[in-house]
Amino acid sequence: MDGSDQRGQKQKARDNLQAIRLLKTCVAENHAPTPAEQQKIALFYGFGGLPYAFRRPNGKIESGWSDVALELEALTTEDELKSLRARTVDAQYTSDAVVSAIWDTVRQALLPDDLLHPDEPLAGEQPPAGVQPHAGAQPLQVLEPAVGSGVFLSLAPADVPMEFLAVEMDPITATVTKALHPHENIFNAPFQKVKFAETVDVVVGNPPFGRSKLLDMDRPDLTRVSPNTHGYFFAKSLDRLRPGGIAIMVVSRYLLDADMPEYRAFRVWLHNQAELVSAVRLPHTVFS
Repeated sequence: MDGSDQRGQKQKARDNLQAIRLLKTCVAENHAPTPAEQQKIALFYGFGGLPYAFRRPNGKIESGWSDVALELEALTTEDELKSLRARTVDAQYTSDAVVSAIWDTVRQALLPDDLLHPDEPLAGEQPPAGVQPHAGAQPLQVLEPAVGSGVFLSLAPADVPMEFLAVEMDPITATVTKALHPHENIFNAPFQKVKFAETVDVVVGNPPFGRSKLLDMDRPDLTRVSPNTHGYFFAKSLDRLRPGGIAIMVVSRYLLDADMPEYRAFRVWLHNQAELVSAVRLPHTVFS
């Protein structure tokens, strides 16, 4: 298996509806999701690439999608629906294989050799019987600036102590992540509006791509240097990274291959801010 999501579009949408329905019930009944409910909530895919789950601008619904679109409207507030619709463009699916490979790289880069033993679990797996999380180790401080429904949190190595700062601007998706990871710090806000006093050891994620510049009222220097959305996510993430830390993020070719004049100043800034250790060119099918 390559870790890709084999569900069809309609099944992904129905799993989304099931997760939202469960979350709304938990809120109404004032209780945390049970383990069985968490398993169903974990099937939440998000609405990236699912525009048929929403009405068209002319108010019509795509043929065959009326049941999904109408239930989604019934389950959400106007603001929640608007936010979810906006995510159909920039909410990117990240395969388990890509996430696990990122965590394996973090493990190799930051953990001492004596903690890397041959029977350690793969990313996202529980330690074998008798193998305890590394005792006495200080937790790695990890930033996930566009956490979505929390796949990076769900697949983090279970035997490596970590504490997460995670950001998700969509309220429904942030609620999903909080339900699945109740002990982590999940900020429901645009990344440019979240103020961090902390610095971190690790940055991971698959930030949104886009041509728009993001306005950071508290850090106009980051606004000036960032030519677009994903540029800003890199800039703010690197700004919070401690010396000796590591950032491993999915990025479009429009950053690494961008040799146009409007991007050169940002590439120079990146070069001065951090050292490029390596880059991996992924096949275009990895996010389909």
